Amino acid sequence: MTFRERDVAAEGIDLRELSSVVLDLPEPWAVLESARAALAPGGFAATYTPTYNQLERTIRAFRSLGFEDVRAVEILERGLHVGDGGTRPEFEMLGHTGFLAAGRRTD
Repeated sequence: MTFRERDVAAEGIDLRELSSVVLDLPEPWAVLESARAALAPGGFAATYTPTYNQLERTIRAFRSLGFEDVRAVEILERGLHVGDGGTRPEFEMLGHTGFLAAGRRTD
């Protein structure tokens, strides 16, 4: 597995036949066309966004670009207190940390 860091919002994605692209930026929808071109057929693009508005726009872009198997999930975080024979969830839970969205290039 290889990771590359690049300003894809300004420069696009210059690789091809990738199995996956992960985007964590304020406007992932603006990069999804470049991500789609970079993916091999069957490859996945995934995004992280912290707000509903960003998520909605991202999902619209996935669908309009012809991605399949598009889905979104909310990430919730709850800490665990781990001890020998006494593991339990923490009493307080952070209610929302963000949204993950993904789609697969099928052609």
